[in-house]
Amino acid sequence: MIKNHHPGEMAELKVRSGQNVREQELGRVEQDLGEYSEKGRVSFENIGKSYKTVRGQIPIISGITADLEAGTFTSILGPSGCGKSTLLNLVAGLDHPTEGVLRVHGRPSRGIPDSVGFVFQEPALYPWRTALENVVMPLEGRIPKAELRDRGLQQLDRVGLLACRDRRPHELSGGMKQRVMLARVFLTRPAVLLLDEPFGALDALTREAMQASLLDLWICDRPTVIFVTHAVDEAVYLSQRVIVLSHNPARVATDTVIDEDYPRNQTFRFCQRFSDWCKNLHSYLAPSFERENVG
Repeated sequence: MIKNHHPGEMAELKVRSGQNVREQELGRVEQDLGEYSEKGRVSFENIGKSYKTVRGQIPIISGITADLEAGTFTSILGPSGCGKSTLLNLVAGLDHPTEGVLRVHGRPSRGIPDSVGFVFQEPALYPWRTALENVVMPLEGRIPKAELRDRGLQQLDRVGLLACRDRRPHELSGGMKQRVMLARVFLTRPAVLLLDEPFGALDALTREAMQASLLDLWICDRPTVIFVTHAVDEAVYLSQRVIVLSHNPARVATDTVIDEDYPRNQTFRFCQRFSDWCKNLHSYLAPSFERENVG
């Protein structure tokens, strides 16, 4: 049976309907603003990760809790095989925790999140492409070609490789290849940048030059950086915060704030404060390495 409404009731219903629509729109705007304000934030809430084997469940990570604010630079230190790279894979959505809640951009992570860049230890460059062609690849077909070329050249200029734009990977040194990788990932302006020992295979001088380049790029664009390394001095030089993981299963041995201003230069590397920071972090790593050697 169809109910007939009095004209006054109809007017009231329209007003209520309009209010509901406005409230729904306001709710969506508030949600969008909340998510935008959280963009770049990464939170680990009692994260655990284990793998099923013929011998049963093997725990890799246990009870990791840390809140990384947007735009910060955090390094992850720990012995080989303790789960540092596993943490990066979880943030990138390449794997999933078996315990706890992982939030990326303020939202529980499900699948591969947007605006997350990843740089690996080995440069992932296409050998038949030039340096410029490798840099612009992520945005091909998404923006006009002329704009894409200009943006690619700008990124190569930022890492000091503008003159090498037409070279192919076999014509570049190891450090140059990693500069191309940095140019490519910063082209997309990710809110979160994951780096898995990107300078581990480089010689000492090249590594220091790459660290300086990375800091310059980060200070300009301010993504949230999670940087995995084995080198204590590298972590201290680059980071605002260093999280040291114990041996399997990985737990937080210490979460240390490096209370030093940016920009950081070579003078910082040779000052007493730098040495003190390194000694402090080594004291947390030593027990893990001792257990590893005994095992």
